[in-house]
Amino acid sequence: MNWEGNAFNPVPLRHVSGFTNEPWGSIKYPAQGQYATNLAATWVIATNGTSTDFNLRSLGLQTCGNPDSCTCDALLIYEVSDRGVFRERFRRCADTTNVITTGLPSQFVVAFFTDSQSQSLGGTGINAEYLPAGAQPTTTTTEIPGSNAKFSLNLNACLFV
Repeated sequence: MNWEGNAFNPVPLRHVSGFTNEPWGSIKYPAQGQYATNLAATWVIATNGTSTDFNLRSLGLQTCGNPDSCTCDALLIYEVSDRGVFRERFRRCADTTNVITTGLPSQFVVAFFTDSQSQSLGGTGINAEYLPAGAQPTTTTTEIPGSNAKFSLNLNACLFV
């Protein structure tokens, strides 16, 4: 079965995952370049009772045919109830920028699936942040002594796969 419940010949998949219980952080996959095919990546986030907003800054996906059909690659967010029941809350199957999903429960899973079309390259992947509902991201700007270089760093959980 694939992630939509359709039968198909099995393809060897790689699975990578991350977990955090920090109330805010970021998800970036891949860290650079384009993502791999035949991959299921999941990030499990449990924020200890805090309602959460999810800000999808950018999503670059390979699409096949109709981008609404999710036949190639997809990003999904599942709410997880206190009883462990998953409910799909969000689905994107095409390039997307600056989409905010508000009021996620304190436990949710971000799932990123790629197909087996190895003849074509994947997209640029996911760049997102999650934070307590209504909060503003906390970023610190630091200067490197003796140079003009500056960089910004989110000092909370960073989930790279």
